[in-house]
Amino acid sequence: MADLLMLASLSAVSGKFKELFEKMNIHGVQFVPIEVTSNKKDIIKGHWVLHIWNKLEAIDKNNYEGGEPNRFGTIRSLVRFSLDARLLESIELKERLIFELSENKMICLVHQSVYDAIQAAGLTGMRFWKVSEWDEDAMFR
Repeated sequence: MADLLMLASLSAVSGKFKELFEKMNIHGVQFVPIEVTSNKKDIIKGHWVLHIWNKLEAIDKNNYEGGEPNRFGTIRSLVRFSLDARLLESIELKERLIFELSENKMICLVHQSVYDAIQAAGLTGMRFWKVSEWDEDAMFR
């Protein structure tokens, strides 16, 4: 099984993934134990739901393509975006190693150091794009 599984709208991660994030002391994440049932009805233990509660409003509002933010600040039809570098620089690195965009909770951003650690650990089940290469069709390429 992969180290990251998508279960409906939840992300389930392996013990190896959880251990890496705990070792790195990643801010803004929580692990909730879960049992996964296979299509053969086998119960698989040792996985956790990854809950990312660290949400940052980080899109450069002058440099994105998509719809207008709704009254909650959510941009539903995000096509392309850039990050607000000044805003991010004002937040300590340890508090922005991983976060979801407040403007579009479907997008999770990880710092290069976290990406490097995930790659070095050989974790599976994930795909990554640089923000400059991401667009609404990235997941389908």
